[in-house]
Amino acid sequence: MVQELKTAHRLSDTVARQLEQRILEGALKAGDRLPAERELSLELGVSRPCLREAIQKLASKGLLYSRQGGGTFVADQLNDALADPWARMLESHPALNDDLLEFRAVLQSQCAEWAAVRATPADVLQLEQSLKNAIAAVA
Repeated sequence: MVQELKTAHRLSDTVARQLEQRILEGALKAGDRLPAERELSLELGVSRPCLREAIQKLASKGLLYSRQGGGTFVADQLNDALADPWARMLESHPALNDDLLEFRAVLQSQCAEWAAVRATPADVLQLEQSLKNAIAAVA
């Protein structure tokens, strides 16, 4: 008999994912102030304590920050906050470094192929000029 394993997800995790999705989609931009807690909890259909917990989770990821009496804001340095989980994952699983390098090599070669196929004459001229500048810089 196979038992289905069910993971218990907290409602605050779901709310945190919804808010994070809004940030990733650009509905909430860096520096934006989140709506008032009462308004946002009504909009999301959750209690204020649940919303506070979700906000704390995103703050611990570096995606949000709060100002005493000023509200909660989307962090200005979103790239750092979004890249940090990758850094933590690679630190805790060193074997993934090789996988990441392999993925990067495949991705870069495909991007280079697409760039070569789609290059316009103006792109080629710009590349030639960049190459001349690089040669002159090391000469």
